[in-house]
Parts: sequence; structure tokens; C-alpha cells
Amino acid sequence: MRCSCHRAKCTTCLKCSGCECKCPPVQRKKRSRRFGPNYCENEAEDTNPKEFYSPQCLDLPIDSIAKIRKAFEIDENVGRGMPSLTNRKEKEMSEFDDESASRMVNFAMQSFNALCQVIYPKDPKALALKSSLKVLNHGTGDEDSKLRENARSISMTLPPKSLQRRAILAIIASSYSSNVLRTEFRLGKQLIAEARKEFKFMEQGNVLQQSVRYVESYDKFAVERAVRFILNDANVQRISWGTKKVIIQGEEVDFPKLVRKRVIEYILRGYNEYYLEREDRIGNSSFKKICKVLTSTDAKAKNAVDYVSGRLMYDNFDLIRRIVATHDIELTKLANGLEAFLKSTFEAHIGKCPVSKRNFAFARKGSSTGTCEVCEVPERVMRYFKSWIDPMHASLLDDCTHKIHLYRGHRIRVRNQREAIDELLDGLLLNQALIVLDFKMKFEAMYYREKTTDFYAKKGDSWHGAMAYTRYITPSTEDVQPHHISYYDHISSGDTTQDYQAVLSYFEAVCMRIKSDFPHVRQIYVQSDNARCYKTPELVYGVFEIAKQNGLELLRYIHTGVQDGKGPIDGHFATAMKHVSKYCNMGNNVVTPIDIVKGLRANGGVNNSVAEMVSINRKKINEFVQTNDSVIRKLSCTKNHFEIRYNDVQKSIESYKYSKYPDDFVSISMSPDVNSADEEQKEHGEYEESHDDDAIIEEDLEDDVVVDQDDDLDPNYDGTELNITGRGIVTGCLIYGGQVCRQRQRLNRGIPKIPTPQDIETEDEDPLQCQVCKKSFSHQTNLRQHVCKGAQGRRDLIHYALSYAHKRIDQHEFEITNMRDSDQSTNMFTNVPTIGDVSFEAGWAQIPAHGHMYGRKYIDPFKDDIAAMFQAGLKDKSVRMGAGKMLEKLRQKYSGRLDLPPESEIRQAITVLMVKHRKGQNVSLSSTRGIAQPYLSTVVQIFVESGGRIKPADAWKLFQEKHPAPESESTCYPPMSKIKSKISALKAAYKKSNCLPIIPE
Repeated sequence: MRCSCHRAKCTTCLKCSGCECKCPPVQRKKRSRRFGPNYCENEAEDTNPKEFYSPQCLDLPIDSIAKIRKAFEIDENVGRGMPSLTNRKEKEMSEFDDESASRMVNFAMQSFNALCQVIYPKDPKALALKSSLKVLNHGTGDEDSKLRENARSISMTLPPKSLQRRAILAIIASSYSSNVLRTEFRLGKQLIAEARKEFKFMEQGNVLQQSVRYVESYDKFAVERAVRFILNDANVQRISWGTKKVIIQGEEVDFPKLVRKRVIEYILRGYNEYYLEREDRIGNSSFKKICKVLTSTDAKAKNAVDYVSGRLMYDNFDLIRRIVATHDIELTKLANGLEAFLKSTFEAHIGKCPVSKRNFAFARKGSSTGTCEVCEVPERVMRYFKSWIDPMHASLLDDCTHKIHLYRGHRIRVRNQREAIDELLDGLLLNQALIVLDFKMKFEAMYYREKTTDFYAKKGDSWHGAMAYTRYITPSTEDVQPHHISYYDHISSGDTTQDYQAVLSYFEAVCMRIKSDFPHVRQIYVQSDNARCYKTPELVYGVFEIAKQNGLELLRYIHTGVQDGKGPIDGHFATAMKHVSKYCNMGNNVVTPIDIVKGLRANGGVNNSVAEMVSINRKKINEFVQTNDSVIRKLSCTKNHFEIRYNDVQKSIESYKYSKYPDDFVSISMSPDVNSADEEQKEHGEYEESHDDDAIIEEDLEDDVVVDQDDDLDPNYDGTELNITGRGIVTGCLIYGGQVCRQRQRLNRGIPKIPTPQDIETEDEDPLQCQVCKKSFSHQTNLRQHVCKGAQGRRDLIHYALSYAHKRIDQHEFEITNMRDSDQSTNMFTNVPTIGDVSFEAGWAQIPAHGHMYGRKYIDPFKDDIAAMFQAGLKDKSVRMGAGKMLEKLRQKYSGRLDLPPESEIRQAITVLMVKHRKGQNVSLSSTRGIAQPYLSTVVQIFVESGGRIKPADAWKLFQEKHPAPESESTCYPPMSKIKSKISALKAAYKKSNCLPIIPE
């Protein structure tokens, strides 16, 4: 209600407050500080007000703070302490302090709210908000308001996922603030972020694509039946040494790697025949999808297992399952759980308890004992098995328990070496490099069009690889970046012997390339596996001298654990072989070493790789070894050590038996001093270790030194088709065909990939992280090669099949054990009773003695049978058999025996027999490594009669006097090298124990 003067009437007397109202001002009281009206002192009217009251009438204009305060009845304390009128007229807003500015803002807010109350009494807050937004947008005109209104109207009427709405929202989101978008356009935070990302996407000239949504409906029970059918033992085979990462319910879990025994079409055919009713099955395409996700066709993965794990783990548990399967199915399930425990839970448990820590596991044997509930699980389970099975098989379970013990020690040593290498890489400086050395399997000739005669007399070429880790600085930011990896492939010019002399030549070629490609590198580390050619004292000293002569300082030489699976350079070898295969498919034969180098360089070469041919100068290397013989003989004790640290200033080395375990090391001076004891032991073969007579099969297979006597190529081939680009300072090796390292370049081939809005990076996104599954990567290349499976919701059929299969495998419902890094798998062993006390002695994880690395060998009683079957195959090709066939024959001949040799041992025996056949030796598995009787008794007698002081050369002379060499060649008569080696071994044992040996009968 308003008067003709446009003033509001009094709520008490209903008269104009400026013209007619005579109510005293004291009767009007303020109900609210901001928007409350004035009322007369009438309680009824005060409780139910009729209309808001306007400010008192004042003479216009309102040109002072006092008039504003009086007009809107603002409290006198509001705005008190504001700057003076002179300062308010002359100074900018930014020149006032915070307190003065806040006082002015508070007074303006009070006045503005009161004014909005007068103008729009119904909803003064809405008026105040709209006016504030108008001011916030710098007073935009009607055109902007109209544009905004039209955009809001269209965005609300178009379909939510249409391209037109997405394009309009992209423009709107990039033009207004988030507050405006939330209040006026009613857009959520996620939709605003997506719209702004799409604007950046279109800003780069890209076109929005229609997003396709798939809605899948399925029967959960039918999916479960399909998963159970696929995981049947007749369809898949467990590859228990491999896992893959999958996303289940937003979490990354380990899923066991399964290999299909049959093709998918045959599995689908069996599925349709087993479930005849259509309601019980899922669609054929859905079944194939699930089959491809759960399984793979990587048949080669069956052989991708290291020798130690195969002997101590997989063959061992096959025997355990055969023993316990005759009694109870629950025991078999318990054996599967124990196998999964060793491969996952124990692996994750290493280092978390005192028993598995290196300070106890590598300590001096017998110094103390320890216990652990997790580490003792295998012993408890194996003793529980013994209480159920037939006592005649108890000794077999004891052998299996010992192999499990050896396997755990092996895994502790492997983990220790991996941690040492990881620390070395993390602490790599800008002027340092890590060089990884390894031999590739010998390269066999490849022909574009092979003839039958091309398969005759095939012989491989030696191929050595090196991988160099270095760091680099980004020019723009000057930050030290992660590792840059370069590869160096060296092909022998014809010398196919893989020994320490070949390794020295290849290593010097690598050092020369390091100095050329990375001039800033001054210090290097060297890493290799534990093959025999990398452990000789000649190599330990030679790499130090080679690095020094080439201007590099060798700080450390570290060996990986024994049989630690595939090395980091094996992936490069696979890529290089693909490159050579492509070169061969282009119509080129790859037969000679020069052809291999050409194949590696063809089509620009392999990324970040250099291929060269090396000619080995063995004469100069032998001269180098003889010159430094006094120093090299001191390093014989480092043969079985894992880490060697060099000190160039003090001319000494520290050889550690285990990395990161400083309590067991040897300090050796590399000064060329020779004492009398060394002079006495200077004969050839002095420092060759004695070997067990029963270790013939393992030694022949593990020996990486392969010598081809009948080599048609000249070892010093001059490579007329390649130019000599370098000569080794120490080894005298010749390097042919220096190549410029090709840097990695990503080229778009074929149809270019259309980018999507998800490819546009924002400030909050990690550039090295997949934005779907949140997996992080160390380099952009790995991220580009990542095939994301996504984090599908529970409604997705594939996701449900994966989660169901993972759950059932984890509960051991199928005959497939899951490798999960969790201690929950120990719950299945809680009901296993504890029989006797289980404790561990200090040093229980040390390397076993020679010949005891793999426990008991089951092939010994069957050597004659295997040799007979092999000889029969040589005479008649129709009865030639492999390891599997021989094992089947042994099962038929010795039915009921459980201690039959596994295929791995039979395969090794076949290899030994084949080598002997090619060399023209007696084809048998009888041991010829040691000295046969009665020659062994004569050698020991000569040593005992001399009081342990005879020289190897003198012992050989006395042996010849007692046993003259036979006129005809005899396989039992020992050569000079064996006699000298035996005398040297006896002297070393006598020096250590101060006890003369007993003469054998």
C-alpha cells in the first residue's frame, strides 16, 4: 500500500509516513538488521505484519552518509570508522587498507539490501543477486542478456547427449565463470569441466564425434556357467609363473595367466553341445569375448620359466600332487594353496620378518635361530601330508620339503639383488651410466627361400648385446630427466666361442661407443647375469682395466640372482629379431655376420640401437692375462660373489658375497705383488674349483661357454664389406661399421588417429597417467602403447565375468591357483595342525654348495634306460623319442613308481647325449668329469705322501711313472689338466682344514 507520493504507508495507522502519519518514531522498532520493516508497538500487528515499511521520507537528494543512514535506519555503528570524504573522493579503492575497505563494503551492503527491500519487497534477495551479477559482468548490455537467455533456452531444450548441445555448452562454459554457470545455466561441476575440455578440443580444429553408448543386458547365471566351462581343465592350462593386471570394481588386481589348450571355435562348440537349452547359454559373440579376456594363446609362455623355479617349484609340486592325490582331494587342494602361497604371499613377505631379512638369512650359519608364522607354513603343511600318506613315500616328501626350502632361499637372494639394482638406478647421476651385458641365443641362418640343403650343418653366430642407462637434461627446464636407454648389438665376425675373452672384446667395444655417444659420462656400473663367462677372475680384472684405458671409472660390477628369469635386454633382442626377419622377408638372406649387421641396420635400424661387428683378438687377450696373472690369481675368490666394488685410488676391490650385506666381503689389493705361495701355485688349472662327480648334467646345461671347433670362418675376418671404425686398446679387437644411433621418432603411418577430448591435457591431469584406469607410466611411449581395459561398472558383462572368475579362482574352486600379494591366503592353513617345532638357523638362505643347488635328482636310477632309448633312436629314426615320450615309456615300464624323473631332467640328459654323439664320445650318462678308479686313489696317495706340498706339475710326473699312458686312446685315462686340477683342489682343501684327505679304496 503506497501513498500518491509513492511512499509506503504505515502498517499501524495506514497513513503516509511522510505526509499524514503522526506515530512517534519511538513506537517503531527494527525487527531485522538487514531487511526487517518497522512496526508500531502493537503486538498483534507486530506478530502478523501486513506490509513492509519504507524508510522515512527525506528531502532529496541523499548526498551524505548521515542521510543514507537516516533514510534506511541503519545503525550508527555500521560504517563507523570509514575514511573521510576527502580520501573517498581522491584515493583509488586499492589504496585503502583492508579494514577501511571492509567498513565501506559493509555499509554499502547494508544500504543496497535496504534499497532492494524498497524496490522489490516480494523477493529482495533475488533482486540483489541479479543486480550483483550484472555488476560482476561489467555492466553488459541487453545484447549479452539476450544471448545468454537464448543459450540457456536452447541448452535446456536440446537432447542431453546431442552434438548441438555439447557445442553450445562448450562455448558457454569457456565464456562465463563457474558461479554463473551453476546459478543461471544449472550446470554441474563435472559437466562444466567436460564442456571446457571439449572447447579446447574444438579450438584445435577438431570436430566433435557422436558418443556411442552400449547397454548390455545379460543373465548372471548364464555368465557364471560360461566362465566355469571356459576354466575347465580340458580347455585351459595354468601358467602359474605369469600374471596380468586387470581392473575389477575400480581396483587393480593380479589375474593368473591362462593359456588355451584348444582354439576358441572348438571351446564354443563344446559349450553349445553341453548346454543345449538356449536359456542356459549366452550369445556366441559374448562367449568369445569372455574367452579372450580370461585366456590367451601365448603357447610360448609355457617354456618361459627359469631353470631354478622349474626344478624346485613346478616339477616339485607336480610330484607332491601325485603323492597326495591317492588319499584325499582336500590334500590336493591344500597343495595348490601351498604353491600359490610360495609364489605370492611368501614373495610379498620377504623382508617383513626377521627370518627373511638379509641380516639373518645371509648370516654365519648356526650363529642363531629364529621363527616366523608365515615362513613356517610350508614345513607345517608338508608334515601334515606325511601324517596322511603311506610311510613308503615319506622320503619323497622329505626331498620335496628340502626343495621348497631351497626355493625360498633362492627367492630371497633374487629379491636382494633386485633391490640393490633398483637403488643403483635410482641414484644414477648425470655423469654415470649403467651397462647391462647379456648374450643372445646364437643366431641361425635365415633364408628368403629355403632349400632342403640349407638345413644341413646349420650353426649359430654369436650375438652379444649391451644396454646403457644414462640420464639427460632438458634444455628448456634444465632438469635431470629419467633414464635414457641405448642398445648396442655386437656380432662376432666368426668366432662363436662365448667365454670371458669374447665378453672382454664386446665390453671394450661398448666402452668406446659410450665415450662417443655420451661424452659427459665419466663413471659406469656394469650388470650381468650369473653365467660362467661373466664370473671368471680374468673378466673381473679385465673390465676394470678396459674402462680405465677408455677414460671411464668402473665403480661396481653387480650380478643378478641365479636364474632370475628374463633380463631387461631380452625385450630388445626380440625387437631386433623382428627387424631382421622383416629384412629377410624383403628378399635378403641372412647367413653371415655381415648379413646380420645389415639386417639390424636396414630401414633405418632399430630405435636407439647400434649394430657393429667385432673381430676378437685372442692372442692379445692371452698376453694381457699372462701379464697380469699375479693380480688375476688373487681374484679367484670372487667367482661366486654377487657384487664387486672397485677403488681406483687405492688399487683395490671389495668383493661382496651378497649385495647390501656388508658383513661378508673380501678386500683384495690389485697391486702386482707375488708371494711365494702364489709362485708355488702358478701352474695351469691351479684355481679351477673341484666339481662333484654327480653334477654332469647340470654343469653341461648351465655352462654358457660354447666352443665350436669346426668353424669355417676366420676368427680374424677383416670384413671387406664394412669399414674398420675402431680398435680395442686392451683386447685389440677390431670394430667394423660404426653406426649413428637412431633416435626414437614417432611417425603417423596410414590414417592419422583422430584425437578425442580425453586426449586434451588439463592442469589437474597427470601427463604420465591413464585417465581411465589411473595406471602410471615412466615415459610417454609406454603410455601410448597402453591398452586400457577401463574401469567398467558392475553392469558390464566382461567386468562381471572377470570378477566372478577372480573370486572363484581366489577361493581355489578351480584347479587354478591365483597369485595374489596378500597375506589372506594363509587363512586356509589355519586348520593345519602344527607337528613339532619349526625354526630357522641363521644363514639358511645362503647359496648351497656346488652340486646341491637343486636338491635330489630323480634321473640317477634311470640313466641307462634313457641312454638305451637315445641309442635306439640313433639307429632307427622311427623310434626316436623326445623327453615326453621317454617319460611315458618309463611310466609303462615302472608302473606305480612316483619318483620318475621330470621332463626337464630327461631333456637335459638328451642334450648331454647329443653333445657326446656329435663329439664322437661314448654315448652314455656315466660320469666322466672326475677321475676314475684306480687313478683317483693314486692321485690322492701322491698328495698325502708329499704332506700336501707337492706341485701340480710334479704330481703329474709321478702319476705318469705309476700309470704310463696307454698306447690306444682310453676314455678312462685322466688327462694332465684333470690331475693338476685335482691336486690344486686338494691343496686348497688342506690349507683350509689343515687335514690330509683319506685315500679312497
